[in-house]
Amino acid sequence: MHPIGFQRGVKKSSFKPKFSIITIVKNDAANIAKTIKSVISQNYDDYEYIVIDGGSTDGTLEIIKKYDAFIYLWISESDRGISDAFNKGIVLSNGEYLQLLNSGDTFVDDDVLQLVSRFCDAPVVTGYAKHDASKVPDVLLKNSDILRIKSMISHQASFVRRDVYERVGLYNLNFKIRMDYEFWLRALSVFEFRFLEKYLVDFNAGASMEQIELFYQEEIYANICHDISDDLDYYRITLNYYLRKVLRILKYLWIGTV
Repeated sequence: MHPIGFQRGVKKSSFKPKFSIITIVKNDAANIAKTIKSVISQNYDDYEYIVIDGGSTDGTLEIIKKYDAFIYLWISESDRGISDAFNKGIVLSNGEYLQLLNSGDTFVDDDVLQLVSRFCDAPVVTGYAKHDASKVPDVLLKNSDILRIKSMISHQASFVRRDVYERVGLYNLNFKIRMDYEFWLRALSVFEFRFLEKYLVDFNAGASMEQIELFYQEEIYANICHDISDDLDYYRITLNYYLRKVLRILKYLWIGTV
């Protein structure tokens, strides 16, 4: 099957909730409980919760089982990485809008789903992740210019309507970290996004230097694959943006060693 193909016909039941919240996890016993609690504490009932475990061996599965009564569906099996785990959750889901909330991530409060439900007038509804101080206007975005320059859309703070995946496909298995950015490039070429100037999630942003390096390598690769490298202005703006990011990382590492 094509790495981003959409598998049709795989449904657990005829249940059709407004939201499907999907959490992927592997060997994260220290954080999975807070993510589960954040979801099941929402003051909104029209959702299903799906947990995709990658075959954990550290006690994560035992924690998931403790919350079995609150989880619509969970599976535990080996996978081919983050993209594969995302895709499994999407295929098994039933909701109109899908959200990927990784283990360790949490909603900023108990009313996020209630809030987002009032703004489901676009194929993708997205807001801020708490680690990101970027400012995004509360408007419908009709092109990918902002994404290409800032690459700031957080999949944790995004709710994607099912037909978006059916139209542009699932997450590309060739990407190990920036599969979300590559997906946004495909989605933004076809669909409108609604940005809410609200913090929706608290994002666990821990990463090693190797992961940071792969992050940028895959982002460049995605840009090349989607042929958005013709504009010299794009290169200038993006290079300046990346240089600022690298300087912030170096400053953080230097302070941490003092």
